[in-house]
Amino acid sequence: GTLLSCLVTALSFQTVDPDQFPMISDTFVYPPGNYISRWAGIIGCTYLQLANFCIVHCFKQHMRPFFYRLCGAISVIAAFALSVVVVVSENEDKNLHFPAAITFFGGYLLLIGLVPLGLYLNLKNNIREELQETLLSLKDKEKTSDNPKMGIKLFALWFFVACMTKVRYSESLVTYLHFPSISNDVRSVIAIIEWLDAMAILAFLFSMFIVFPKTLEKSQYVVRDVQIIPS
Repeated sequence: GTLLSCLVTALSFQTVDPDQFPMISDTFVYPPGNYISRWAGIIGCTYLQLANFCIVHCFKQHMRPFFYRLCGAISVIAAFALSVVVVVSENEDKNLHFPAAITFFGGYLLLIGLVPLGLYLNLKNNIREELQETLLSLKDKEKTSDNPKMGIKLFALWFFVACMTKVRYSESLVTYLHFPSISNDVRSVIAIIEWLDAMAILAFLFSMFIVFPKTLEKSQYVVRDVQIIPS
Protein backbone atom coordinates (compact mmCIF):
# COMPACT_ATOMS: atom_id res chain seq x y z
CA GLY A 1 0.00 0.00 0.00
CA THR A 2 2.82 2.42 0.85
CA LEU A 3 4.63 1.80 -2.44
CA LEU A 4 1.47 2.15 -4.51
CA SER A 5 0.24 5.29 -2.75
CA CYS A 6 3.66 6.97 -3.03
CA LEU A 7 3.81 6.09 -6.73
CA VAL A 8 0.30 7.41 -7.43
CA THR A 9 0.88 10.67 -5.55
CA ALA A 10 4.29 11.20 -7.19
CA LEU A 11 2.77 10.81 -10.66
CA SER A 12 -0.32 12.83 -9.81
CA PHE A 13 1.55 15.76 -8.25
CA GLN A 14 4.36 15.44 -10.83
CA THR A 15 7.10 15.37 -8.22
CA VAL A 16 9.07 13.00 -10.46
CA ASP A 17 10.35 13.32 -14.03
CA PRO A 18 7.29 12.72 -16.28
CA ASP A 19 9.56 11.44 -19.08
CA GLN A 20 10.65 8.34 -17.17
CA PHE A 21 9.24 5.82 -14.73
CA PRO A 22 10.44 6.69 -11.21
CA MET A 23 12.65 4.64 -8.96
CA ILE A 24 11.00 3.64 -5.68
CA SER A 25 13.08 6.07 -3.64
CA ASP A 26 12.20 8.93 -6.01
CA THR A 27 8.61 8.78 -4.76
CA PHE A 28 9.83 9.37 -1.17
CA VAL A 29 11.59 12.71 -1.80
CA TYR A 30 8.87 15.37 -2.10
CA PRO A 31 5.48 15.87 -0.43
CA PRO A 32 3.14 14.13 -0.11
CA GLY A 33 5.21 11.02 -0.86
CA ASN A 34 7.76 11.76 1.87
CA TYR A 35 4.96 12.13 4.43
CA ILE A 36 3.46 8.80 3.40
CA SER A 37 6.78 6.97 3.47
CA ARG A 38 7.70 8.31 6.89
CA TRP A 39 4.33 7.39 8.39
CA ALA A 40 2.99 4.34 6.56
CA GLY A 41 6.46 3.07 5.72
CA ILE A 42 7.49 2.87 9.37
CA ILE A 43 4.21 1.18 10.29
CA GLY A 44 4.89 -1.35 7.53
CA CYS A 45 8.43 -1.95 8.82
CA THR A 46 7.05 -2.54 12.32
CA TYR A 47 4.64 -5.17 11.03
CA LEU A 48 7.43 -6.62 8.91
CA GLN A 49 9.54 -7.15 12.02
CA LEU A 50 6.58 -8.87 13.69
CA ALA A 51 6.15 -11.02 10.58
CA ASN A 52 9.85 -11.91 10.78
CA PHE A 53 9.31 -13.62 14.13
CA CYS A 54 6.40 -15.63 12.70
CA ILE A 55 8.49 -16.55 9.67
CA VAL A 56 11.41 -17.68 11.82
CA HIS A 57 8.93 -19.81 13.76
CA CYS A 58 8.11 -21.53 10.45
CA PHE A 59 11.79 -22.00 9.65
CA LYS A 60 12.40 -23.45 13.10
CA GLN A 61 10.03 -26.32 12.32
CA HIS A 62 11.66 -27.18 8.98
CA MET A 63 15.31 -26.13 9.20
CA ARG A 64 18.42 -26.84 11.18
CA PRO A 65 19.14 -24.42 14.05
CA PHE A 66 22.01 -22.70 12.22
CA PHE A 67 19.88 -21.94 9.15
CA TYR A 68 16.77 -20.61 10.87
CA ARG A 69 18.83 -18.46 13.25
CA LEU A 70 20.83 -17.03 10.38
CA CYS A 71 17.65 -16.35 8.39
CA GLY A 72 16.12 -14.67 11.42
CA ALA A 73 19.12 -12.38 11.91
CA ILE A 74 19.21 -11.42 8.23
CA SER A 75 15.47 -10.68 8.12
CA VAL A 76 15.66 -8.39 11.17
CA ILE A 77 18.66 -6.46 9.80
CA ALA A 78 17.06 -6.11 6.35
CA ALA A 79 13.77 -4.86 7.81
CA PHE A 80 15.63 -2.29 9.92
CA ALA A 81 17.51 -1.14 6.80
CA LEU A 82 14.15 -0.66 5.07
CA SER A 83 13.03 1.63 7.90
CA VAL A 84 16.06 3.82 7.20
CA VAL A 85 15.29 3.87 3.47
CA VAL A 86 11.72 5.12 3.93
CA VAL A 87 12.73 7.81 6.44
CA VAL A 88 15.93 9.20 4.91
CA SER A 89 15.63 10.06 1.20
CA GLU A 90 18.59 10.15 -1.16
CA ASN A 91 18.31 13.96 -1.37
CA GLU A 92 18.70 14.26 2.40
CA ASP A 93 21.63 11.91 2.93
CA LYS A 94 22.64 9.59 0.10
CA ASN A 95 25.49 8.20 2.22
CA LEU A 96 22.86 6.79 4.56
CA HIS A 97 20.06 6.05 2.09
CA PHE A 98 21.97 4.02 -0.50
CA PRO A 99 23.83 1.70 1.95
CA ALA A 100 20.50 1.05 3.69
CA ALA A 101 18.82 0.26 0.36
CA ILE A 102 21.63 -2.12 -0.60
CA THR A 103 21.39 -3.78 2.81
CA PHE A 104 17.63 -4.25 2.42
CA PHE A 105 17.64 -5.64 -1.13
CA GLY A 106 20.86 -7.59 -0.61
CA GLY A 107 19.68 -8.96 2.73
CA TYR A 108 16.43 -10.27 1.33
CA LEU A 109 18.23 -11.68 -1.71
CA LEU A 110 20.44 -13.66 0.67
CA LEU A 111 17.44 -14.65 2.77
CA ILE A 112 15.40 -15.84 -0.21
CA GLY A 113 18.38 -17.88 -1.35
CA LEU A 114 19.05 -19.44 2.05
CA VAL A 115 15.45 -20.51 2.68
CA PRO A 116 15.12 -23.10 -0.13
CA LEU A 117 18.64 -24.33 0.63
CA GLY A 118 17.81 -24.80 4.30
CA LEU A 119 14.53 -26.56 3.51
CA TYR A 120 16.25 -28.84 0.99
CA LEU A 121 19.06 -29.87 3.35
CA ASN A 122 16.58 -30.56 6.12
CA LEU A 123 14.33 -32.71 3.90
CA LYS A 124 17.31 -34.53 2.44
CA ASN A 125 18.73 -35.55 5.79
CA ASN A 126 15.59 -35.85 7.88
CA ILE A 127 14.33 -39.37 7.20
CA ARG A 128 12.12 -39.20 10.28
CA GLU A 129 10.07 -36.38 8.77
CA GLU A 130 9.47 -38.46 5.64
CA LEU A 131 8.28 -41.33 7.83
CA GLN A 132 5.94 -39.05 9.73
CA GLU A 133 4.35 -37.89 6.48
CA THR A 134 3.44 -41.47 5.61
CA LEU A 135 1.85 -41.99 9.03
CA LEU A 136 -0.29 -38.85 8.95
CA SER A 137 -3.99 -39.36 8.64
CA LEU A 138 -5.88 -38.08 5.61
CA LYS A 139 -7.37 -35.40 7.80
CA ASP A 140 -3.96 -34.03 8.73
CA LYS A 141 -2.85 -34.02 5.13
CA GLU A 142 -5.40 -31.50 4.04
CA LYS A 143 -4.56 -28.06 2.73
CA THR A 144 -3.75 -26.88 6.25
CA SER A 145 -0.53 -28.92 6.43
CA ASP A 146 2.87 -27.41 5.65
CA ASN A 147 4.49 -28.18 2.34
CA PRO A 148 8.25 -27.51 2.50
CA LYS A 149 8.83 -29.39 -0.76
CA MET A 150 6.66 -26.91 -2.62
CA GLY A 151 8.40 -24.14 -0.70
CA ILE A 152 11.76 -25.15 -2.12
CA LYS A 153 10.48 -24.70 -5.68
CA LEU A 154 8.51 -21.54 -4.94
CA PHE A 155 11.24 -19.78 -2.99
CA ALA A 156 13.83 -20.80 -5.59
CA LEU A 157 11.66 -19.07 -8.20
CA TRP A 158 11.57 -15.82 -6.22
CA PHE A 159 15.33 -16.10 -5.67
CA PHE A 160 15.86 -16.39 -9.42
CA VAL A 161 13.66 -13.34 -10.06
CA ALA A 162 15.45 -11.32 -7.37
CA CYS A 163 18.83 -12.25 -8.85
CA MET A 164 17.76 -11.19 -12.32
CA THR A 165 16.62 -7.79 -11.05
CA LYS A 166 20.11 -7.00 -9.76
CA VAL A 167 21.12 -6.18 -13.33
CA ARG A 168 19.89 -2.68 -12.60
CA TYR A 169 23.04 -1.97 -10.63
CA SER A 170 24.84 -1.74 -13.95
CA GLU A 171 23.62 1.89 -13.98
CA SER A 172 26.04 2.64 -11.14
CA LEU A 173 28.82 1.01 -13.14
CA VAL A 174 28.03 3.13 -16.21
CA THR A 175 27.99 6.31 -14.13
CA TYR A 176 31.21 5.40 -12.37
CA LEU A 177 33.03 4.79 -15.66
CA HIS A 178 31.80 8.15 -17.05
CA PHE A 179 30.12 6.61 -20.05
CA PRO A 180 27.58 8.73 -22.01
CA SER A 181 24.42 9.51 -20.06
CA ILE A 182 21.71 6.87 -19.97
CA SER A 183 18.54 7.61 -21.91
CA ASN A 184 15.19 8.06 -20.15
CA ASP A 185 13.92 4.80 -21.65
CA VAL A 186 16.82 2.84 -20.15
CA ARG A 187 16.34 4.59 -16.80
CA SER A 188 12.65 3.65 -16.89
CA VAL A 189 13.55 0.01 -17.53
CA ILE A 190 15.99 0.09 -14.60
CA ALA A 191 13.28 1.60 -12.37
CA ILE A 192 10.75 -1.05 -13.40
CA ILE A 193 13.31 -3.75 -12.61
CA GLU A 194 13.73 -2.26 -9.12
CA TRP A 195 9.96 -2.39 -8.63
CA LEU A 196 10.01 -6.04 -9.75
CA ASP A 197 12.66 -6.72 -7.12
CA ALA A 198 10.39 -5.27 -4.44
CA MET A 199 7.48 -7.32 -5.77
CA ALA A 200 9.62 -10.48 -5.59
CA ILE A 201 10.30 -9.78 -1.91
CA LEU A 202 6.59 -9.25 -1.24
CA ALA A 203 5.78 -12.45 -3.15
CA PHE A 204 8.32 -14.30 -1.01
CA LEU A 205 6.69 -13.05 2.19
CA PHE A 206 3.14 -13.85 1.09
CA SER A 207 4.25 -17.29 -0.11
CA MET A 208 4.68 -18.20 3.55
CA PHE A 209 0.90 -18.48 3.82
CA ILE A 210 0.93 -21.06 1.03
CA VAL A 211 3.93 -23.08 2.18
CA PHE A 212 3.50 -22.94 5.99
CA PRO A 213 -0.25 -22.53 6.68
CA LYS A 214 -0.28 -24.95 9.61
CA THR A 215 2.75 -23.47 11.37
CA LEU A 216 1.55 -19.90 10.82
CA GLU A 217 -1.83 -20.81 12.28
CA LYS A 218 -0.10 -22.10 15.39
CA SER A 219 2.10 -18.99 15.59
CA GLN A 220 -0.92 -16.70 15.87
CA TYR A 221 -0.35 -16.70 19.62
CA VAL A 222 2.47 -14.24 18.96
CA VAL A 223 -0.11 -11.64 17.94
CA ARG A 224 -3.20 -12.82 19.81
CA ASP A 225 -1.56 -13.01 23.23
CA VAL A 226 0.05 -9.57 23.03
CA GLN A 227 -1.48 -7.37 25.72
CA ILE A 228 -1.08 -3.61 26.06
CA ILE A 229 -0.39 -2.78 29.69
CA PRO A 230 -1.54 0.73 30.70
CA SER A 231 1.19 2.99 32.02
